[in-house]
Amino acid sequence: DFKKVELSKIINKVVKGKNIKLDLDESIVKVNEDSIYELISILVDNAIKYGENKDVNVSLKNKVLKIKDNGIGISEVDLPHIFDRFYRGDKARSHDGYGLGLSIAKQIADIHSAKIKVESKLGVGTTFKVIFS
Repeated sequence: DFKKVELSKIINKVVKGKNIKLDLDESIVKVNEDSIYELISILVDNAIKYGENKDVNVSLKNKVLKIKDNGIGISEVDLPHIFDRFYRGDKARSHDGYGLGLSIAKQIADIHSAKIKVESKLGVGTTFKVIFS
């Protein structure tokens, strides 16, 4: 059930009560609202979990959602596998989880013809981008 929604409204619901820095522009996208809520929740929760209590920034510009943390980062060895079911990098194993979140996020992005990209550096942080069409 896809309908046109204001993406910033979904983002605001996800981050409500969380210490997140927001920079949101209006972006209307045709999506399944519950699924996109889940995708954004996964990425925001991971940013908080692996962010080492540092700032998490969420921005939305021209249908591009960016979620950036300044935490542990992801190694170059792990990056190609992070969307695989049950995959957990060495650094992630010290945190709770089953290795399913990012594979679910990727499936949701694919269903919505959105691209999900990641840039990361160990000890510096990670940025996820979800590009909606």
